[in-house]
Amino acid sequence: MSHSSPALYCGNYRIYFTEMKRVMGFTLVELMIVLLVAAVALGLGVPSFNRLIQNNRITTHANELVGTLHFARSEANKRGIPVSLCGSDDGASCNGTSQWKDGWVVFVDADGDGALDTSDADTDDEEQDNKVLRVVGALKGNASLTGETRVTYVATGQVVAAANLELTISASGTNLVRCISVSLVGRVSSTAEACPAP
Repeated sequence: MSHSSPALYCGNYRIYFTEMKRVMGFTLVELMIVLLVAAVALGLGVPSFNRLIQNNRITTHANELVGTLHFARSEANKRGIPVSLCGSDDGASCNGTSQWKDGWVVFVDADGDGALDTSDADTDDEEQDNKVLRVVGALKGNASLTGETRVTYVATGQVVAAANLELTISASGTNLVRCISVSLVGRVSSTAEACPAP
């Protein structure tokens, strides 16, 4: 029997060495290079992902406000009486300021005074003045919403006065802005820019 492998003699026994097969795998240097490339890719991708989240958040808030404005307009038209919406801290009264970040409320405003008085809001009369139709909660994240103290739609779907509401989200040192405008005829539009100065 002939062996081409080297042998070691130990007494009467021969021990044959076979060639070791190379084990496939990664070296430490290759692993470090892969980790470095992955870290650079994550470093570039995470800020873009955060920006995407902020863009989605401001779009969601803008769509919610636009939807509420459309709802108020349709309710005024359907009921044949004015319907108002205003910034609200508690969902039961108007806060009387230009700050809407804590939420807003839509209510029947038959007398058109823009004031929400909840003392007589517990009857079921559909045409009742000050009947709350919808309450929207506070904005999430670093969002702010400023503008008119109220928006009032009349029965024709027009507004008493044109309005601009500016939605801003602060993200990574920059501000994302949407301007939600309501024209005199009641049409709502949203643009990705700051509202014009009054």
